[in-house]
Amino acid sequence: MDRKSIIPAFVLASIVLFVFFRLQNYGPQSAVRRFHQAIEARDSRELQEVVDEPVESASVRTLLATVTVLLRNGPPGLLGARGSSTEERLLITYRDEIGNPFPIVFIVTKNPTDRNWKINASKTTNALKDYLNAVYGGR
Repeated sequence: MDRKSIIPAFVLASIVLFVFFRLQNYGPQSAVRRFHQAIEARDSRELQEVVDEPVESASVRTLLATVTVLLRNGPPGLLGARGSSTEERLLITYRDEIGNPFPIVFIVTKNPTDRNWKINASKTTNALKDYLNAVYGGR
């Protein structure tokens, strides 16, 4: 390999690495992945980075408690995603204590000012409550 081809190859590799590093924690799926990692690491600072409300809010506490219990039964899986350029719904499935699938729809929104994706805790918690009411009929 001659010197003339090494420099462009190095520049291209540098650009690819920069873009990959810059985008590794970007996007709605990344926000949900980081949420799970923050729970497992018990990192409230990282948790605050990926939710749109204070960690102490009722919606975040409800979501955190629910997912913490479900994570004990195994890793979550992404079943599907649908949305727009500013809001995405991610269907994440867990297992309940007896092994049945337990889905949660995470509603993730892009902040218009800093363009970061964050879990909308209130909408996600409301979707979870709607699901539980539909399945269990308010029992």
